[in-house]
This record gives sequence, structure tokens and C-alpha cells, in this order.
Amino acid sequence: MHTSRRDAFKSVNGEIIAKVDKVNMEFFMDYKKKEHKDKLKLKLFNEKIKIGILKAHPNMFAFEIKYYNKFDGLILEGTGLGHFPINFVDNTTKEHQLIYNELKKLCKKIPVIATSQCIFGRINMNVYETGRKMQEAGILGNLSDMTAETAFIKLVWLLSNYKKNEINNLVMHNFRNELNDKLKYEEEFI
Repeated sequence: MHTSRRDAFKSVNGEIIAKVDKVNMEFFMDYKKKEHKDKLKLKLFNEKIKIGILKAHPNMFAFEIKYYNKFDGLILEGTGLGHFPINFVDNTTKEHQLIYNELKKLCKKIPVIATSQCIFGRINMNVYETGRKMQEAGILGNLSDMTAETAFIKLVWLLSNYKKNEINNLVMHNFRNELNDKLKYEEEFI
């Protein structure tokens, strides 16, 4: 959580498990390895799969999206609720329509998953027009609380082990606690 502080660690999108100091470890919950009814078989990654991560930023251009045409998947690291600059408002935002068009084309070829640049909370593409347009374009991940790095690993694993036509339905399947089913109300708004 911090580059140099000693108290730099905090559970991301999860409850506090324990507090550790120089001498003691105090558990705040009965922490045990979660048992799963379904057995997860170890499946390896296909090393040839190319997944990109693209961070939303000011002065973004459509050619940045085009770059990922030959990739197998793309993780979008959007702002706040997971948004990307896709709304045309006036002449100063005409590039946004081009970005939207490129994302829509890309979603027809490869899985594109939205995440947030924020550390805590989940994205919600139902709240504002931008998120709804992203879903219409085919962008996945609505209501996910995965970090971009978690989504990256999950997408590589999915593409390595499942057929492409299964991926869209499996992105939001919680295989091994990479998605939180529920977060406490207070944690959602930290």
C-alpha cells in the first residue's frame, strides 16, 4: 500500500486477517484454508498467449487500442468505476468516439475486461452512461473487484485452458476467491 512505510500492508478487497508486530501475531478471524467442493486441477499457462494491460489516461488515442489487435486479450484499467474515455461530447472529445469504435471492434475479436485503477472496491458499469456503453461494446467485468493484475492472470489461465467461446461466461466465475462474493458495506467505501 506504500513504497516505504513499515505498515504498508493491507488486505485488498478483503477483511483483515491478522496484525503482526516484531514479537506477536494477533489473528482477527479464524483463518483456515477455504475448502472447495470442486477440485481445481492444475492447468498450465500457454506461454504464447499475449494479454495487454491498458491504463486509461488523459489525451488517449484510438491507435492505442488498435495496437492490441494481434493480442489474445486485453485488460482495461479504467478510472473509478472502471470507465474509459469513450463519450463524444464536443470537438475536444471527438477522439473518444474513435476509441469507443476501436474497443467495440476489438471486443468482437478478443476478450476485453474492465478493471479499476483504484485499489479498493468493485467496478460498476451500470451506474453511468459510460459503463453501459462499455458493456454494449462487449467489455466484460461488470461488478468485478479484481485488480488489473488478477484479471490479467485469470484471463491468461482461462485462454490457456478453455475454448474462446466459453471465456465470456467464465470471466466472472469465482474459481478460487479472486472475486469477493460480498464485502462489508464500510469496506466498499474506504
